[in-house]
Amino acid sequence: MHLSLGGRESIESWKGVLNDMVERGLRRPQLFITDGNQGLPKAIKDIWTEVARQRCAVHRIRNVLARVPKKKQDEVRKAVHRIFYAACLDDARDESKQFLSLYSREFPTACETLASHLEECLTFYRFPERHWKHPSKGRTPAMS
Repeated sequence: MHLSLGGRESIESWKGVLNDMVERGLRRPQLFITDGNQGLPKAIKDIWTEVARQRCAVHRIRNVLARVPKKKQDEVRKAVHRIFYAACLDDARDESKQFLSLYSREFPTACETLASHLEECLTFYRFPERHWKHPSKGRTPAMS
């Protein structure tokens, strides 16, 4: 754990936090989960070059839905959930292709949002299924 005041979320600020934690015994993580902020991922890559990044699926779903009219959000939410709750990575990729094909004309900005860095939103599929969160257990997708 680290607690400090920081003026911003720059690479240098995050590197200071991470270096402090490493000095106190933090080992290289297997995975890190972040939102769209770029300072922390770049700092992590500077310190540990081979760590997998998972972009937060919850934030991605919310960002996609924010670009869809309210009356269509339930329909689109179900389609997006089919991606993040798919049985495996290949199924998630197939579901994302179907989503983009189905909604690209009607909701182009929602589709651009989904497609942007999508593979980083699906990183969790490379880890054992027991680490995934499932809707049947009342939790959100992608280890968020």
